[in-house]
Amino acid sequence: MMTNNCLILGPSERFGRHTMTEFVSRGWVVTPFRRNVDDLETLAANADVIVFGWHLKYSDWETHYDALVDTVIAAAQINNATILFPGNVYIYGKNPDPVWGRNTAHHAANTLCKVRSRIEARLESSVVQTIIVRSGDFIDTEQSGTWFDMVVSKKLARGILTYPGDPTARHAWGFLPDIARAAVDLAEMHSDLGHFVDVAVPGYAISAQEMADTFAQILNRDVVVRPMSWTFFRVLSPVWPVARHIIAMRYLWSHPHELDGRALSHHLPSFRQTPLRDALSQAICIK
Repeated sequence: MMTNNCLILGPSERFGRHTMTEFVSRGWVVTPFRRNVDDLETLAANADVIVFGWHLKYSDWETHYDALVDTVIAAAQINNATILFPGNVYIYGKNPDPVWGRNTAHHAANTLCKVRSRIEARLESSVVQTIIVRSGDFIDTEQSGTWFDMVVSKKLARGILTYPGDPTARHAWGFLPDIARAAVDLAEMHSDLGHFVDVAVPGYAISAQEMADTFAQILNRDVVVRPMSWTFFRVLSPVWPVARHIIAMRYLWSHPHELDGRALSHHLPSFRQTPLRDALSQAICIK
């Protein structure tokens, strides 16, 4: 391995936390960036890879995301570092093709989708190398404020899986330890990759019912799917901008989609994802 210095932006956030653990386990020199304490330019001077792990509130995306990405691009230029960026499915909008990948057209229609599409274009047009590791909704191994732990699995102890949309529609999920493992694999081979690399970790494209059936096997009890009420968000949307953004993204819970795994197979042919049952078992250990 030619590079071994990694700067983690957002080391306590989901993507940053898991990639930091993975980089450390492989012997990299890892520096977690501390907001309001560290100087980004100083730490970036020794970084071979910069992990963009910062998490922004939806209400800050339109006003802060572009400037933040430009700041990281400038920092990466100091040592010609590679940016490792967590991509999501927002850029595709309501694309009618159910399988989304590198060549899928962007149908971004709402504010959040447009912001993500715009910042990925900024990264692609920059002078530094960017590796985007794309995934669906996160499944974490600890409580981190995801849809999975805050809504979907919240009532599992009562045998209820709460779902925000069509329980028959396939939805893309990504297990964070797998996403981090793929990210570090790609970072370690960055010199063999192109200027802009977009690799999706396909994870699990499953319906709510399929997830409930898997939980039933794990828990050895019946698990039923119940719809989530959107009333809370509708009532607060006039005064709470985050609620409006959440409602705008509601389509993803009923619009069938999955991620194309061909790029992952091409770059990492020996990569094996954690089986769904094992991933869900680890996730619900947090309960």
